[in-house]
Amino acid sequence: MKGKAWWVVLVVAGALAATAGFLRTSADRPARPEELEGSRPDDPPAIRGVITQVEPLAPPPSPAGSGTGATAGAAAGAGSDHWRILVEEHRTAGNGAQPSNGAGSTRSPLPIWLTVDDQTQVGASVGRHFVPLPAEGALQPGQSVRAWIRGGIRESYPAQADAGTVLVEPYLEGIVEERAPAAPGDGSGRARLLVRGRPLPPHVAGTGGAVWIAVDDHTVILREDGRHGSLNDLQAGASVTLWAAFPMLMSDPPQAYAPLVVVRQGP
Repeated sequence: MKGKAWWVVLVVAGALAATAGFLRTSADRPARPEELEGSRPDDPPAIRGVITQVEPLAPPPSPAGSGTGATAGAAAGAGSDHWRILVEEHRTAGNGAQPSNGAGSTRSPLPIWLTVDDQTQVGASVGRHFVPLPAEGALQPGQSVRAWIRGGIRESYPAQADAGTVLVEPYLEGIVEERAPAAPGDGSGRARLLVRGRPLPPHVAGTGGAVWIAVDDHTVILREDGRHGSLNDLQAGASVTLWAAFPMLMSDPPQAYAPLVVVRQGP
C-alpha cells in the first residue's frame, strides 16, 4: 500500500509538471493573429493623431534611506519598457482639421500625453485581426495612431491619460516594383522592396510615392483574410499595404523597415 501511494504521488507530480511546462510554453510563444481576433476594441477610439514626441517614463523615486540613490534610478529608466507619447492633431494640406472619430463623437483632447506600459496593447489592425507590434519600434515620432484609454483623462495642458490600446496606422499602399537582395550576410529571410503607391495620410514624414522597404525574419507577412504569407508572396507586381518603423532614412527614395506587410488580392 505504501508503494502504491508513492506511485500515485509521482504520477500526480508528473502531470502537474507537464501542465506547468505547457502553460509556460504557451505564454512564451508569440500569439498568431487568428488567435487574437476580436481583441481589437469595437468602440470608436478616444484619440486620433500623430506622435510628435516619445519619452521614457521616469522610474519611481527610491525610498528614502535605501542607499540606492540617483544611480539606480537612472539605470532603471534606461531599461524601462514604460513610455509616454505625445499625440497631436493631424496636419493636412487642407484646413488642418482633425478627422472625426465617428458619428456623434466629440473632439479628442489634443495634444495629449499617453502612458504606454505593460498593460497597453500596441499593434495594428488587419481586418478583424489584431497584430502585436513592438512598442519601441512602432511608437515613434511621425506615426499616425488611434488610441483607446484606460480610466479617465487628466486635465492639464497637454492632457494626460493611460493608453489601453494603441493601433498604428498603415503607412503606404502600393505595388512592389522591384525586389532586391539584402546586403551580403543578411540571410535568406531578408530582402529590400521598392514599393510605389499612395502614402496613407496623414503622416508627419511623407514620401514622393515610393520607398525602399526592408523586410526580414521578424516582419509579419499576412494576407487580407488574416492568413500568414511568406517572403515568396512579396514579388514584383504584388499589391501590398505596409507599416513602416520610424524614423525613416530620408534618402531618395526614402528607406524604412517594415514590421508588417499585408498582401492584397487586387491592385
